[in-house]
Amino acid sequence: MVITRQDPFSFRLQTGETIVNFEQRSSLLELKTGGKQLSMDAPGEYEMGGIAIEGAMSDGNIFYTIHWDDMIIGLGDPVRNGTSNGASATYDILLLLITQPSKTAKTLAESDARVLIPFGEEKMVASFLKELDESPEEMEKLTIKKKDIPPEGERRIVVLKPLKK
Repeated sequence: MVITRQDPFSFRLQTGETIVNFEQRSSLLELKTGGKQLSMDAPGEYEMGGIAIEGAMSDGNIFYTIHWDDMIIGLGDPVRNGTSNGASATYDILLLLITQPSKTAKTLAESDARVLIPFGEEKMVASFLKELDESPEEMEKLTIKKKDIPPEGERRIVVLKPLKK
């Protein structure tokens, strides 16, 4: 799977010809596979081409959980009114919107996310990383397979540079 940050609030995840495009500001997630396309912008459960997606409301946005390539991927802001809404789950990869750095860092400490990709306003991400006191890897794209996921109890933090500002 190749993950790229298209702009500050959108991502593309791709394996072969299967593509997931995610736009945080509109809570839009598009899945393209096998010549078919499915667009999601409402909570619910979706499935296409062996990929299962669940969407749940979180502070006015939708937090998506994707089951794909034998991995569990979280997308968005799982923090809801001071409680976790999905962040306490186990995610192989968590693309996490940073809105309240201290609260998000505390919630993340309770989660089992193994690969963390923070995003959002640059100053919020910087504050979040300072709060975590962990050094991230910076890159333009992340190529990852299930075997590359750190073992339980370990975490890898990756900051992806937006392709467009």
